Amino acid sequence: MRKARCFSYAQKGNYMIIVTIEKSRIKASGHAGTAPKGQDLVCAAFTMLCHSLIESFGKLTGDSFIYKIDSGSFYFECALPSGQGELLINSYIAGVQLLAASYPEYITVQA
Repeated sequence: MRKARCFSYAQKGNYMIIVTIEKSRIKASGHAGTAPKGQDLVCAAFTMLCHSLIESFGKLTGDSFIYKIDSGSFYFECALPSGQGELLINSYIAGVQLLAASYPEYITVQA
């Protein structure tokens, strides 16, 4: 099990996590900037949603997918998700949208 790293890269005064959802891919970049690194709860929540999607896909589906998660960026793609895969993607999207609705000044979702 990998240790979850904070989804962060901060450029002074320019804070926002931007999530772009396309048909078969999810891209995200940014940092919420609600608190210093290691104390940012919005960032931590978003990071765990990303890690949960990756781990769930790997353990619960036989689907082929690619991903990259780094400090400040997330990329996920599954061209042909199974029914279970679609459910996991939709669950991730619902979680991100809930987080964005709760903290609209720190995270935005573009679909």
